[in-house]
Amino acid sequence: LERRLSDIPGLDVTLGLKVVSGKASSYLRILKVFADGHGDDASRLRDQLGRQAYSEAELTAHALKGAAGTLGASKVYELAAQLEDMLRKGTHEEAGEKIASLAVELQPLIEGILSADTGTQQIAPALAAAPGCVAVRKAAASRCW
Repeated sequence: LERRLSDIPGLDVTLGLKVVSGKASSYLRILKVFADGHGDDASRLRDQLGRQAYSEAELTAHALKGAAGTLGASKVYELAAQLEDMLRKGTHEEAGEKIASLAVELQPLIEGILSADTGTQQIAPALAAAPGCVAVRKAAASRCW
């Protein structure tokens, strides 16, 4: 699992694992929440900018910055911080280019997280099908013993 996580572009796995005391499965679970919650932030930010909803865009950038920084997505963190700063200062005309740069970094990160999560989901059914194995479904996860 750690190898799959280290293949995710734009992710500092060493930093991110510190948040979860080195538990790769917990880290992946949190990354999945990040992907679900922030996967469409670039399009959300473009929409907010287009509607001149600058306060909303600033809040979106702030939330993305915090989550990305905590999980070790350093480049996304930096770009979101720069965007948040631009929006706070009122330099909205430059925000579109920053959102484009953010999208370039965010998309492969989200795709990598979803790919790593898919790989984990494929392991559980294989274990459950193993001869002599009892699979128990608990809290949306398979356990095998």
